[in-house]
Amino acid sequence: MEGELAQPLILHYTKLKAFEDRLQMIDALGEALDQNEDVLIALSSDVYKSLLNFLLWAFAHEKEILEQASLSTGGPRRTPAQGGGDQNKVTVTTQQLVSKLLNSKRFTTSLVALFQLLRDAMPDDLTVQLSIEERQYMRVLMRCIQRITKALHSEQPDLVRAFDVLVEMQKMFIRHPPEQLREDLPCLADFDFIYRGMKDVSDKLIEIQPDKVESFLSYASSSASTASDSDKGGHA
Repeated sequence: MEGELAQPLILHYTKLKAFEDRLQMIDALGEALDQNEDVLIALSSDVYKSLLNFLLWAFAHEKEILEQASLSTGGPRRTPAQGGGDQNKVTVTTQQLVSKLLNSKRFTTSLVALFQLLRDAMPDDLTVQLSIEERQYMRVLMRCIQRITKALHSEQPDLVRAFDVLVEMQKMFIRHPPEQLREDLPCLADFDFIYRGMKDVSDKLIEIQPDKVESFLSYASSSASTASDSDKGGHA
């Protein structure tokens, strides 16, 4: 569901050549979210994740444009809104809207959504050279995860769903084991940033909810044993 909503938005946004048109699209979304706080809080999980996905990709797209412009000496003159260096009006606004979305949900609800987006964004082959946009997307996504992780201690303990977060992290590790990281990978620094951030999340969860982490580890061990027995039975 979330892909069905986010992908057309992302596709339309990236096809807009004029900076003013892209800014207008982001501003329109911001106005819609500002009109009614109750609607923002009541967003379904699918819509919530789709909006996060779109805004993070919009941010990454602008960062790619800015980085390419910084490498070009003969590009067109930029307006103040279009910015220079590593920020412009769109990157600032998208960050503000992402913060608004993250603040509208429980921390662990956001962590689950962000880890699902991260897993979808990770390439199947870690040896490929990622685009600037892809690298920026995963980095800003991880910064969102880091921000929430640092604030987890302020959440009511009974509202921290450590088990759910760890399940999503496990899916990520199964698809991309850390052992796949090698020094010759072209985007090693980006992947290292991701896995170090995930370690910080697990460390924080151990600190604030050791019982739920222990419960998850027992579940994961039991699931692995069951899968191993099933494989043996299939080859018998």
